[in-house]
Amino acid sequence: MGEHTLQLSTPYNMNGYVLEVEALWIYIGEVEAHTTDNSLFYHLLGMSSDENHLNSISKLDYDQQTTAWFCVGVDSTSQVSGAMRGALDPQKGMYWAWQSGYISFKLEGKYYINSHDKLDFAFHLGGYQPHTCSQWIALNKRDDGYFIFYLDLKPWLEQVDFSIENHVMSPGKKAYEMFKMLIQG
Repeated sequence: MGEHTLQLSTPYNMNGYVLEVEALWIYIGEVEAHTTDNSLFYHLLGMSSDENHLNSISKLDYDQQTTAWFCVGVDSTSQVSGAMRGALDPQKGMYWAWQSGYISFKLEGKYYINSHDKLDFAFHLGGYQPHTCSQWIALNKRDDGYFIFYLDLKPWLEQVDFSIENHVMSPGKKAYEMFKMLIQG
């Protein structure tokens, strides 16, 4: 968050509130171009009490590539394909229903002004009709040979007024607007 790596259950001051993130999940997809197995198209990166660090995608062979393209979220074609396997398996907790599709980004935790009044927040941003929560990103290879996708939650969270907007848990215009605001920084 900002200059610091996100740590679960760590208090962060944000817009007069204190936030503690308890879970973060995001889909990264379409990074492997030559496969027919849908489970390889998407990777679910996350942090929760069970996994306290964001995992990396290490199986990509981009030795000759200088730019990598990928999708943040789940694209509309995959959304309408119904429940799938691998990272897109509904048991991962990121699938609403066939009419609503997948949650592309999930952030949950607590917010408070003083530690005696902790309240829950949950942002489940996704869906595909009429607003698809996915964004194509291009990354240039760094000098060390890695492609790094950096998502800073701080500017996004600083725009959220938790007294008004602390639960977005279904697809629609608000989820779409928040997703775009998150990805565009």
